[in-house]
Amino acid sequence: MDSDLNFNCTRQTHWRQDVFLMTDRITLSDANKRVQGFIRATQQKKWLRHYEVEFSFKAGDRDHYKQFLL
Repeated sequence: MDSDLNFNCTRQTHWRQDVFLMTDRITLSDANKRVQGFIRATQQKKWLRHYEVEFSFKAGDRDHYKQFLL
């Protein structure tokens, strides 16, 4: 398992807010179906204040994958 992502709220920290917009519509026709997957945030090697964020999940019978560079 990858290491945990930790946030620090000391005075030197500059918080950033981002919105992840998914273009694929997720529709579950059965109330018993689930959305399962993972979100991975990896710090970029060149720009240490930036991240690569991956969403990979399965909703019903469809696989979804989206990557964002922050």
